[in-house]
Amino acid sequence: MTDIAAFADLIPQDHGLVVLTTLRADGSVQASVVNAGVLPHPVTGERVVGLVAIGGSKKLANLRANPRTAIVARAGWQWATVEGDAEIIGPDDPHPAVRVRAIAGTAGRPPQLSPSTGQQVSKDRKKLQVLCKGPT
Repeated sequence: MTDIAAFADLIPQDHGLVVLTTLRADGSVQASVVNAGVLPHPVTGERVVGLVAIGGSKKLANLRANPRTAIVARAGWQWATVEGDAEIIGPDDPHPAVRVRAIAGTAGRPPQLSPSTGQQVSKDRKKLQVLCKGPT
């Protein structure tokens, strides 16, 4: 397992592009290139990997069925992987301690969250996925 600091160091070197893996119902792996960043968990403050996904995406359906995931950041010949269980927070997956508010969009950048600002969600039902930094 990678230290989240090493993962965070690679994020800006490739425009925040990472590979997110989820598991399909048949156990096969689905991989997607997404924008991600390291941010404080909106409730615990722990550093986690966060990303925004469209509400009806296969990756969200897969994560709802099985939250295990791995996210790989790379820059050149360096890479780091963070593995764990995803926690989905959004309009269809509310969290009692996080306020969800509408915004215009994130322009491909992960939102900066805190318990006071709440989660950012756009009109097309994008959602924030928060990944714990290690196995659970």
